[in-house]
Amino acid sequence: MNGVPEKFELLDDDRTFAQRLPNGDLVKMDWHTDADVVSISHSQVLEDMACKLKANEEVRASLIRRIAVLEGRDPLLSLQVTQASGEPTTHDISVNDGALIKLLKCKLSGLEKSCTALKRRVNELERGTGDLNLRCEALQNELQRAQARSVLTRDVQSLVDGLAQALECKLCYCVTQDLHTLGCGHSFCSQCITGWFRALRDKFVERHDEWDGYHRPYGTEVEAGPTYTCPGCRSIHMINTCPQPSYKLVDVIRIVEGSIDLVDRSVPAAAWADFCRYDFSYSILLMPHLLSERRAGTLLNLIVPIVHAAVARLRIFRSLSLALTRHVISYGQRETIEGIVEDIDRELDEFEIALSKLCRGRCQPRSGWRSGFPMGAPSGDWEQATFDEALRLKEQHSKAKQMVARPISESGLTAQQYAECERVVREWLTGPAGPSSASIE
Repeated sequence: MNGVPEKFELLDDDRTFAQRLPNGDLVKMDWHTDADVVSISHSQVLEDMACKLKANEEVRASLIRRIAVLEGRDPLLSLQVTQASGEPTTHDISVNDGALIKLLKCKLSGLEKSCTALKRRVNELERGTGDLNLRCEALQNELQRAQARSVLTRDVQSLVDGLAQALECKLCYCVTQDLHTLGCGHSFCSQCITGWFRALRDKFVERHDEWDGYHRPYGTEVEAGPTYTCPGCRSIHMINTCPQPSYKLVDVIRIVEGSIDLVDRSVPAAAWADFCRYDFSYSILLMPHLLSERRAGTLLNLIVPIVHAAVARLRIFRSLSLALTRHVISYGQRETIEGIVEDIDRELDEFEIALSKLCRGRCQPRSGWRSGFPMGAPSGDWEQATFDEALRLKEQHSKAKQMVARPISESGLTAQQYAECERVVREWLTGPAGPSSASIE
């Protein structure tokens, strides 16, 4: 009968089935297919089951009262029920009352079984509701994770786009791994910046056929050479015979890969990161100050622009190693820094010997001359001109030192902060392989 349970009959409306009791009575119940049950909410089903349980309980209570009346267990109740229903009293009941009592007990037993089945169904629905709630909660959590992944994907894409824009060459607008950074801070790929400087050189050669290709110091009688400018800001730069690649790209890759940590326990994270990641400029005018610097990156950020401006104005002689030389401080560059220091010390010694020969018999170099040049009055036109140049350099050196010392004095750091930064810088410069792992968290 279309999936109707055994011992049940499907009524005419095709939506209700009934169980026929032994006395011939029918107990009606609603019947739903699996598709119908799925389409009905659990709350509605539970409400229907509760109504059925209530109705069955009422019928069961009525049957119990009738059985009690028939058995004469409660004469008062028998009188009330018979008077209310208009039925004859127990004295008028025929000898067939035993059969009626038996029938009513069968009905009561059927109702009790029906109530038990309904309670079991209610319990199953309640358990199903709990399972559905757990599943809904799991789906909500999965949805939240998916939304978080979507936001993270957008953030990562934005980060990648920002990195690509920051690392692209401003001449060819291509992302490359051989970026070279000029002293002004602008970065270009090796091919583009080499082509740019070559074009400037070719234009200079066209105008000056007598130029021999040697980059002499500015201010000499012979033409100094072509002026090399930044393609972005047109600032003038001296050409280094060994172009320095940009370590910024390598550092960014290491940061993204999580292979380095620029945080130190004692020095502020921003200052230590700036000290290790920024491009710095070195010359014999600035090396003593930078090596003894006690504020790492933040103070150097104030010094570097002043140094660039001072060098551009002073046009320091390359033959005296006063030209600006760019180097990048980063992990693994300790040997490079030591080489810079040795080269500068060697050039300073050579300059000291030259001045001693220049001033032989007329002036004696003083101890600690690196804070200033020797004083004296050498004889001879050539010697006098050379000595005047030395005095001019001494004056420029003093001005540069004052320009560097001004932001140091105005920084407002405490003595403890100065000492702590100085300790970290010196340990990093003199350590066996850069900063020790114990000093970096």
